[in-house]
Amino acid sequence: MAGWLSRAADAFRRPTSSGPEAYDVECDCRCRVRGNRSSVAQRRICSLCSRAVFVLPVNVYPRAESTPRESVSLPIAASLGVRKKQRQFLTKDTTAGKVPAEKPNRETAKSPIRIVGASLLLETKEKQLTPFRIVISAILVLSTLTAWGMWHRHSIDAAKSTLFFATEKGKQAFADGDFNLAERELKKARVAANILRRSDVDSVRIRWLSREASAARGLATDSLTDLVRQSLADINPGSNDAKRFDGLHAGTWCVFDCTVFSTGDGEQQCLLEIPLSIHGQPIRVEVGFEALRRMTQRGADAGPVRVIIAAQLQHLSPATRERPQPVLTLSNDSAFLWANYETYVAVGYQPYDGAEQAQTQSILDAQMEVLETIK
Repeated sequence: MAGWLSRAADAFRRPTSSGPEAYDVECDCRCRVRGNRSSVAQRRICSLCSRAVFVLPVNVYPRAESTPRESVSLPIAASLGVRKKQRQFLTKDTTAGKVPAEKPNRETAKSPIRIVGASLLLETKEKQLTPFRIVISAILVLSTLTAWGMWHRHSIDAAKSTLFFATEKGKQAFADGDFNLAERELKKARVAANILRRSDVDSVRIRWLSREASAARGLATDSLTDLVRQSLADINPGSNDAKRFDGLHAGTWCVFDCTVFSTGDGEQQCLLEIPLSIHGQPIRVEVGFEALRRMTQRGADAGPVRVIIAAQLQHLSPATRERPQPVLTLSNDSAFLWANYETYVAVGYQPYDGAEQAQTQSILDAQMEVLETIK
């Protein structure tokens, strides 16, 4: 234990310098700056590019016995840029015979810390696809597919239940005259049929029930004759548009029980034979959609065909010199064939006798057969 104090003091005592410590630092231009270190840090000027080079002071700590690690090499892009800059500088030196004074460039004059960080970043980007990341990605993909499958299965089960209960509830509301509730419930049933991708006869009937409920909810409260008479009376002399009709009554639903025939001039529109006249002048009613054209083709040999259709009012054109009759145009996108007798009675149909009821029922059944062919 003798002499422990002197040994402890020797452990913390700075080693004596054996002589001046030389340094050899490389500048960004690949020129070597050499000299002796001092007790403080130095900034030496490069003789080739006139840049300042930082030099560390003398190391006051004991030297490590292990072999020092190799210095991190410059990135490929940085080394190529330095070599290209050096070749340009040497070319100017040989042609002009002197070394021009060059200003420091911020892009090339990067500190060693930034260069090492860039090289480490390049090495990190090269290893983006690792086994751990592959496993995590596979787990996420399988979890997403499983969740989607469970959600899809749940939506299918919910659609099956909704299709049955919403249809029954909508039919009951239709029979009770609650057209708002009937429209909401039958719309749910129609959406459920679309989710299940059903195209059978029952699904076709449900979709048409939904359209009939929408028409029943938006039926016009006034007669069509009063709507047309008031709109034509408000037209200014010489005007070709019934702005009152288009602004107030366009989009209103009407149900027509009438005969229909094709114009025969190659047009897609059909004419509805309706007892609609203003001051003894008949009104021409036009509409055209695929199901109605099929009905007219089926009865082409027998003459005009009686149909029951629902459509929204679209446009009213007054009489002109070229067209002596006012024209009422129905919306082709909204028009459809009525196909259910119970809903037709719910919107106000009252047969005169049993024969009239049987004839109306047969017309609606025939129209349903046409709709089933169209899907």
